[in-house]
Amino acid sequence: MPGTKVLTAHVPIELADKVDSLAESSERSRGWIIKRALAEYIERAELRQAMIQQGLDAVERGETVSHAEAATWLKSLGTANPLPLPGVKKRG
Repeated sequence: MPGTKVLTAHVPIELADKVDSLAESSERSRGWIIKRALAEYIERAELRQAMIQQGLDAVERGETVSHAEAATWLKSLGTANPLPLPGVKKRG
């Protein structure tokens, strides 16, 4: 088993009560619920950061679409004839 480290956090009573309720209803420990929630949060945060970095890298390479192209495409969504996703154009 890998090593562990104790983390301490003050949480609102309402949130702690929800953790306790979920632990009881799922027949899991409070620690299990918190570890699972933290792991899932970190996974989503890392993915979000990676996606942001991909976008910044694309901008650095000049791969962008204009605001007008994006706005036109967005306005077409949900209509009878949605436009295809605008193509990325190398700018610079």
